[in-house]
Amino acid sequence: MSGASVNADGVPSALLAPVRRSGVALGLSGGQLAITATAVTVALVANVAGGWSTVARVWWVWLPLLALGVGSWHGRSFLERIAVEALFGARAGLGKTAAAVDVATYRTESRVEIPGAIGHRMHLLELVGTSFPGACMVWDAALGTATAVLRMPTRAWHLTSPAEQATRCAALGRACRSLSTLTGVIRVVTYARTIPRTLDHLRPEQDRSLSDFATVEYGQLLDGAALGAAPYRDILVAITLDKAAVAAEVKRAGGGRAGVSRVLADRVKDFAADLPGCGVDLSGSAWMSGAAIRAACRLAFDPVAASWLDPREGISADYLVVTSPVEHRDHLEVDSALARTWWVERWPSEPVRGGFLARLIATGGFWHTVTQVWEPADVRASQKRLDNDQSAMDTMERVNRALKRDASAAQVAEQRALETRRADLVEGYGDVRYSVYVTGIAGDADGLEAIGRWLRQAAPDTGMNPLPAQQWAAFAQAALPLGIPTRGGRQGLRR
Repeated sequence: MSGASVNADGVPSALLAPVRRSGVALGLSGGQLAITATAVTVALVANVAGGWSTVARVWWVWLPLLALGVGSWHGRSFLERIAVEALFGARAGLGKTAAAVDVATYRTESRVEIPGAIGHRMHLLELVGTSFPGACMVWDAALGTATAVLRMPTRAWHLTSPAEQATRCAALGRACRSLSTLTGVIRVVTYARTIPRTLDHLRPEQDRSLSDFATVEYGQLLDGAALGAAPYRDILVAITLDKAAVAAEVKRAGGGRAGVSRVLADRVKDFAADLPGCGVDLSGSAWMSGAAIRAACRLAFDPVAASWLDPREGISADYLVVTSPVEHRDHLEVDSALARTWWVERWPSEPVRGGFLARLIATGGFWHTVTQVWEPADVRASQKRLDNDQSAMDTMERVNRALKRDASAAQVAEQRALETRRADLVEGYGDVRYSVYVTGIAGDADGLEAIGRWLRQAAPDTGMNPLPAQQWAAFAQAALPLGIPTRGGRQGLRR
């Protein structure tokens, strides 16, 4: 945030910096720089060979390359868009956008039976030698990371006083700064789930002693909005630890699973120390077991399971997590519904009040998950990012001066954010990158469109990108409480 101010009731407001997509230099990625250099080289060679007339004759070679290298649309480069679409087309052609789980395969408690690379590399391992009996960590064998998943009840934002809201905003700022000092913690993800539930279990079997009138009235009561459509809401928190970054500490703690368990438990305790001020009730929090994590994944893939599966309970490996997901360009077909994940790629251009995402999290009676991702970086990496972002901003300022135009509101907000980041680095705090995703689940395509309209109303002036051709990767990161990092759509499904 930048340009923070305090409202009359004490709750702060701030102008959010736009999502920055800086690259290697001048805001361009390595691929963009290579293509741009190729275009410039072709033009220079043509100029040397025959002058400007030759350059004009071969415009069809260097001009498209130059546009591909430096062009963008809605903040995303042409090269990135083409690469994503081409990759999805290749995966579709190779049959990696659909999968079917073999129900006859032997399943163990230490695996999450999800198709593709996720299911192969993710392991549910019970902690060893800690004070958290039954707790589990999600071990990513490919990346060498361990993730703790916790269920944390919070006090509803809209039901708190302005004074408490101001206190929680300040506490969140302190927590983010402290996060950058926790060695080895590379990611914290919160999953705010809204799970509609029916009261079908309260419906009696046909009872001849009851009149038809009483049966109908009782059924209407269960179907009514006052009683039958009360959704369940909770927040899951995934804290991911990079083993390589704390290798020496793991070794001192005993090495192996026991060492990783102890170091992860210490990081969770350190992180949780800042949470009471943010409105989290630690007394009601729980470190989730492998069965509970498996159940959370089952509910994400199979919303109908909420009719018999309590979101606070777990399931054994005898229950399938998913059977046959199918990825389409604009949505994911899960076991009993359709899912679509949006990424918040543009923040409002006007200052927003603290808690402005509360409406997304705490309202809406349909199935959805609001996922917030914090990724801290050490001081050295933060300085490199800051220098790169400042270089891109300086380039934009030179372009504005050359075109004799004023800086946009987004550019002003970004410059203020750069100044705030520089001040934090001086005090020894690294960057904490922040991103938000929303996953909506509906019974059909019309339901998904209705969710999209609701998002535009609940978060006005916020750009929601439906992530075309990236729905599987987006769903895996935003809906499954496994602490999966985003991979830009590079995780296909295996048959």
